[in-house]
Amino acid sequence: MFGLLGIARTRKGIATNRVMSIISTVLGVGVAALGIWGMSIVFSAVDQLGRDLEELGGDFETAAPAVPGGVTGTSDTSALHDVTVKSCTTETNYGTTSANATVTITNSTDRPRSYWATIAVDDPAGKRLGEIFAIANALQPGQTTELSGMEAMTMISEPAEQVTCTVVAVDRF
Repeated sequence: MFGLLGIARTRKGIATNRVMSIISTVLGVGVAALGIWGMSIVFSAVDQLGRDLEELGGDFETAAPAVPGGVTGTSDTSALHDVTVKSCTTETNYGTTSANATVTITNSTDRPRSYWATIAVDDPAGKRLGEIFAIANALQPGQTTELSGMEAMTMISEPAEQVTCTVVAVDRF
């Protein structure tokens, strides 16, 4: 802009350095073009980041349906159907009681996914005794894994002969 003012002044005879005014104008146009180009790069990067985060997030932090006992949680609600508990038992050894489950996780999506499932362990009266965290990493589409033993157990707060294991939350990422 100042370059154009300088050129106008040289035409009127007020200024004498026409070459510097032309150089200033060319540099100003170049800086403006680089600024516009830079802003387009930044805006497209932010837009791409938003799309990537949206794709990564899936249905995270949507309310999970209520389960027996009134337990609710946050979860990827569509992933709740991918996790089932096949069995749930207790075992007492050396004065401590553990809850042991057999958990099946099936990737029902069209791309590799990892799962973090929270399974509530409740006594027959509905009192929460503990939680099992079942984790499966990088399951391929359609792939099923079965977790048991150390992968699907927890120590519970008090001895109980019968327990109920219920999937209360699943995060799929």
